[in-house]
Amino acid sequence: MPYIPNIPIRPIRRATKADVQSIRCKPIPRATPQAVSIRNVIAAQPKRTRQVPSIVDRVKAEQYEPPPPAPTAIDRLRNTGAGRILVIIGNGPSHGEIDLPKLKSSQIIDLMSINKPDDRVWPTKYWTFCDDKMRERWAKYWDEFTDGILFNTNIIKKFKQNSIVLTSIPGQGFSINLRDGIYVGRSTVYASMQIGLWLGHERIYIVGCDMATDRSGKLYPWGHNPDVKDEERVRRFRGESLHYNWAAKNLSSTIRSKYVFCSSYNKFEFLNDFTHLPHENCIDAILLAAQNLQLNSANLPSLSALGEA
Repeated sequence: MPYIPNIPIRPIRRATKADVQSIRCKPIPRATPQAVSIRNVIAAQPKRTRQVPSIVDRVKAEQYEPPPPAPTAIDRLRNTGAGRILVIIGNGPSHGEIDLPKLKSSQIIDLMSINKPDDRVWPTKYWTFCDDKMRERWAKYWDEFTDGILFNTNIIKKFKQNSIVLTSIPGQGFSINLRDGIYVGRSTVYASMQIGLWLGHERIYIVGCDMATDRSGKLYPWGHNPDVKDEERVRRFRGESLHYNWAAKNLSSTIRSKYVFCSSYNKFEFLNDFTHLPHENCIDAILLAAQNLQLNSANLPSLSALGEA
């Protein structure tokens, strides 16, 4: 059996009325509030010390220059066309009337296809289009274009390894810095003029920028545009010409002198501010300019003379 200590049990006394009254009247002890001076509160806080930079630190901060950003693909193309000639091949009817393959005989002439390439000179060094329908419609050229440089705007939904993506800037203008983007101006040829300026070619010849039909009423050497009727396309030329007019009135004469429009069909007023000649004899004129440039006998302004304009 477990051991049970022998502790006497005390009887429980019933609480009396006096005990209950004593408990109710007993005061509850409370802390007595003491007055606190605001001066003592401030003195109790840790002091904050202001660290004044030394003269050496200030000089280092003033002399520090952040490292320049790494060059992009656009930067690496800057002035790569110096000492060369660029021919932009628009899709107007006149480009089908000239002997484009003859330009392949020169080693310093670069060709840039616009929208639909011309099989006679394909592949070209450059290819530019700003409408995603061009990529879908000319998928054959898209797939086989691997060695040249492809210029597209950021509205194109698919790109290649050799694509240079440019930001499309709305409104009127003419970009001299492709880092900021380009003004398409409803015309891929207009956008390509800005690309050519950035590439730094000595002369930029523009063929096929007719903005009109030929003598037989055709808008394109191969036929018709499946996206828009010819009548509507002719009407849109007036809107496109407003961007060329802006460039004609706002670009310096030095920049405008770099461009030569080659068309007997284009009758818009902006041509009066640019050098232009009939497309019938432009091939010989381009080859002669290339020959003179190659022999260093032509006094043509280079982009370095233009600076950053």
